[in-house]
Amino acid sequence: MPGKGLADVCGQPALWHLFAQLAYARKLDRSVLATTNRPTDDPLARYGTDQGWTVYRGDEHDVLDRYYRAAQAAGCEPGDLIVRVGGDDILVDPAMVDRAIELYLAGAPRVQYVCSNRVPRNPYGGDVEAFSFGALEQAWREATLPEEREHVSPFIRNQPERFPDAEFHGEEDNSRFRLSIDYAEDLAFNRELIGWLMREGPRPFHMQQVVDCIRKHHLQHPRLTT
Repeated sequence: MPGKGLADVCGQPALWHLFAQLAYARKLDRSVLATTNRPTDDPLARYGTDQGWTVYRGDEHDVLDRYYRAAQAAGCEPGDLIVRVGGDDILVDPAMVDRAIELYLAGAPRVQYVCSNRVPRNPYGGDVEAFSFGALEQAWREATLPEEREHVSPFIRNQPERFPDAEFHGEEDNSRFRLSIDYAEDLAFNRELIGWLMREGPRPFHMQQVVDCIRKHHLQHPRLTT
């Protein structure tokens, strides 16, 4: 869905909502927008710069290379932690970001990867993963499969014996819900959902609050049958 990062959602570009959520993560040092170097993403990069965000631009298809170089440009060192959230997932829970960081710090230096979705429990578009810069660098040097280059973390995620991991997830199975913005219907659903969330109270919006809002207002995603 071209241009979705700047698509209007309740009076702000979609990506603004993601950074607004991340601003409430207490344990993040900084957030970086890692976008492509395509001319079509010039407006997105310009918007990020105007917002005062750190912006890195890299390869469109080799997203692993883009992530690695963005982290390198941000001054990351082997023991540093990188939290990865998708730009499509504008309702990421900042408490989950903090939880991922806490689990990593509690297990470091052994733990190299943390995720919330080995067992699907959260809505699609509501998960968080984190990995050490050292693990990212090894993936960047060694990963060769197309899916490993495109999706950043599979090289790390699929080798727990090499990159010991930790997992967290909610008790309730909310995996049937969909929050990520991939299609026009997703954008429309997020507009309606965030409209209700903003009426009900200030940020941050936590994942259980998001799910409760969907249920309370009987919001039906047009791409889902149940």
